[in-house]
Amino acid sequence: MKEGGSKSRNLFVHARIGSRVNVALPMEFCQEILSWQNPFSLPIQNPMLLGVIHLRGEIMPILELAGLLNLPSQWEERKHRYQKRKIVVVRQESHLFGLTVDAVPAILDAQNRRLFKKLDAHCPLSPSMVRGYLKINKQEIYLLNLPALLQQAILEVGGCRMAG
Repeated sequence: MKEGGSKSRNLFVHARIGSRVNVALPMEFCQEILSWQNPFSLPIQNPMLLGVIHLRGEIMPILELAGLLNLPSQWEERKHRYQKRKIVVVRQESHLFGLTVDAVPAILDAQNRRLFKKLDAHCPLSPSMVRGYLKINKQEIYLLNLPALLQQAILEVGGCRMAG
């Protein structure tokens, strides 16, 4: 990315949501990528909160990234096929979250790539959730504003005890 900054600020987890939306999560917030684990359901009516899992003794909420980005949720109709999905573990301050994605094709190094800041009209994401996008192999990969997204997640699951 041609904007100054340290090497870690130029690394992103490339994730796919559905078959057409590609996003990049800043590596500085990402702790690990897990294979799918069925979350324990909670008696909470929130379509973005799929449940919780135990991660090394901590209870971590599992959120559907598509829902946080206001994309159509695919949880109900694809619950039985979730085994191929991934959970990206991210941390915002003392809060730990698992974000579900359909695939994690790569870790991106955006060091020498041009960051486009002006979003096209066909961008499926809210401008407040996106810092810009990279064009790689004719694909637009939207760089998520993860602090804003995770702040929204904290508000969405406010009644749940967070791991930390």
